[in-house]
Amino acid sequence: NPPAFFIELYLIFFGFITMVVEMPPVKVAIVSKPIDRIKNDIHQWCKFLTLLSGRGCFYIFQGTLALAQWTFVNFILGAYMFFVGLLCLATAYNTKKKMTDVKIQMKNLGGESDEIMLKSRFDEFDADGSGTINTSELGALVNSFGVNLTRDELAHAMQALDSNKSGWIEYNEFATWFKATNFNQFV
Repeated sequence: NPPAFFIELYLIFFGFITMVVEMPPVKVAIVSKPIDRIKNDIHQWCKFLTLLSGRGCFYIFQGTLALAQWTFVNFILGAYMFFVGLLCLATAYNTKKKMTDVKIQMKNLGGESDEIMLKSRFDEFDADGSGTINTSELGALVNSFGVNLTRDELAHAMQALDSNKSGWIEYNEFATWFKATNFNQFV
């Protein structure tokens, strides 16, 4: 059955892309360089995979493609991928909503100028004085406004705010997020 054959090829190819995109950083240099190069190429060609919601839609697509095959294994894998895609979309939506709440609360602090308030809040939660905010420091900042992020939401917020992908949020990245009128980095 030629259509089923091509769908299986697509599923294998998409499975490889999913594996590379979701793979945590590898510490072995001989392995990490080619994987990082492939991951960077995928992110260049498929920008939507850099966003959690984009990956969620991709996983839903993969799931429906597998479900269309009507074999037991494909049904299980398809249902799993569809569910993972829905979870990704829900996490992206919740993160966007919660970070919007934090931003609104920060803007309502009033008193001093936005720039002074923003820099003082940033420095207050830069516990190690590195000039950057790491994941735990971002979690503390968000918690100070009464907003609790799950581990996945915190990871997504960190990824969305860290525009240069250094692993830390620098002040200029934090200020860009605060001054932005839209929240497309979370969608």
